Amino acid sequence: MSKNKTNKTIAITGGTRGIGYATAISLLKTGFQVGICYLNSHEAALEMVKQYPKQLYIFQGDIADPKTAEQFSQELSVHFGPIDILINNAAISHYSLLTESFQHDLKRLFQVNVLGTLQITKAFIPQILKTKGLIINISSVWGHKGASCETPYSMTKGAINQLTSSLAKELGPNGVRTIGIAPGLIDTDMNIDLELDSFIDKIPLKRPGQPEEVVQLILYLIEKDTYLNGITIAIDGGYSI
Repeated sequence: MSKNKTNKTIAITGGTRGIGYATAISLLKTGFQVGICYLNSHEAALEMVKQYPKQLYIFQGDIADPKTAEQFSQELSVHFGPIDILINNAAISHYSLLTESFQHDLKRLFQVNVLGTLQITKAFIPQILKTKGLIINISSVWGHKGASCETPYSMTKGAINQLTSSLAKELGPNGVRTIGIAPGLIDTDMNIDLELDSFIDKIPLKRPGQPEEVVQLILYLIEKDTYLNGITIAIDGGYSI
């Protein structure tokens, strides 16, 4: 018997800012149980708990630290039981010419975006196998298209795309789906330092996307038991066509 919303559990990394925050709030309003892992924005996390004390579990930790993945997965399982859905959202950006990028910045970028995501996924797979659930990986349109001055970031998101397709083949026979979402330019604080006019001019819709528009796609994938598996879906206003 499939679970209803009131006892389905969704884990989200990076759940206190941007797309992750918008997703968490929408899922809580819809009736899901949600566990979020976050690094900063502690006040935002506490405010979310005040609003949804029974539905929300928060965990503060750095996904680049291997201990975080194990602790988050264990604590959330104790609190709500095995999760049904994992949303790998946490990531950092890096905007610079490659020749001007510092080694510590590049190391941190790969530790968070690639290794951190891999560690979180590995930790939750045993639970998702039990529930025959869903993994959603938030990638980026630059993961398959590439971007000037974002070469290392694009590389990390390309790795996430391969994680999606590989896990779809590895876990699919067990009834677990893995789907990627590749947002384009979204109006979040991650893009606050970018010169947006040059990006917007290349988008057929001539505007950035809103976090809520990405959330609509996430909700569709969660609520509909579709045949989609292994694909990374671009939501970018037509930028990648």
